[in-house]
Formats: sequence, structure tokens, C-alpha cells
Amino acid sequence: ALEALTAFSGTQRRFEFKGEARGVRVYSDYAHHPTEVRCTLQAARAVAGAGHVLAILEPHMHCRTRVFAEAFAESLGDSDYAFVKDIFASRGTPEEGVDSSTITSRSRFPDQVRACCGWHEAFEQGVPLLREGDVVVLMSAGPEPPAPALLSALKLSGSIETSEESGQTLHS
Repeated sequence: ALEALTAFSGTQRRFEFKGEARGVRVYSDYAHHPTEVRCTLQAARAVAGAGHVLAILEPHMHCRTRVFAEAFAESLGDSDYAFVKDIFASRGTPEEGVDSSTITSRSRFPDQVRACCGWHEAFEQGVPLLREGDVVVLMSAGPEPPAPALLSALKLSGSIETSEESGQTLHS
């Protein structure tokens, strides 16, 4: 048992650290239910300290998105900025009118919780918001989110000021 515990490196895709670029830490998480999203964002908030939290969520299944849209919108309110990308439909039937905006339209923070088409669109819109000390969480029940692409985008983004220096007004 001791040998197994010594070799255990933690769980994958549960607030898994993927890297850091320009002082911004990037994590990946399997969160695909509002309760998991909320817990993951609370952990991110604790890690970020005075920094901000950017969440990027890939909802899982159309029926889950429709049923839990309000709860997803509420849980994403625990971030400073959030992007909700296209739904990962691993099973079930796509439902007309159910997409990322099904969640974002219910947010109390419409300027800070936005719909987007994919990971790269979220990165393009999210990277300019990030400052040294911030945390990004990529949440998906689908294939591993492309954290290396985000880290590359951060490295290429030029100088990043600290969160305290930015003039951004974020909700808490």
C-alpha cells in the first residue's frame, strides 16, 4: 500500500495544472455539471488569490445544457470572466435552440459570461483580459482541452501587466 501511495501522482483532469506562461496559470478540469463547475472555480479562486479567474466551459450534451442552464450560469458567476463554447455531444440528440447561449443568456453578468464557437475563439478573446497572477480553468467532459495552444497564445501575447495594474473592473 505504501508503494502504491508513493507512486500515486494525483488524478488527471481534476484541477490538473497544465502550465504557466507570463505569470498566468492554466488548469484543466473534467467539470461538466454545475456543482463540479462551482467547486472547480472555488478552487481556482483560492489559487488565484488577488488574481482573476477566467473559466472556459465546454458543456456536455444538449439535454444536460437545457436542464441545468440556469445552474451553469449561476456557477460561472464564481469566475471573473467566462466563455461557454459549443456543446460536446458525446451522446443524445442535438436539440434545436440549445447551444452555448442557452447558458450565457441566463447569466447575471452578461458582459463577463460570453458564448463562443470553440476553444481558439475563447483564447483569442480571453488572452487580452489576462494579467500576471490570473488563473485559467478549461472545463470539459470531452477530449482534453488544448491547454498547449492557450499557453502558446499567452507566450505570444506580449507584455502582461499585473491584475492590480489593470484598469479592468471585474465583479467579485
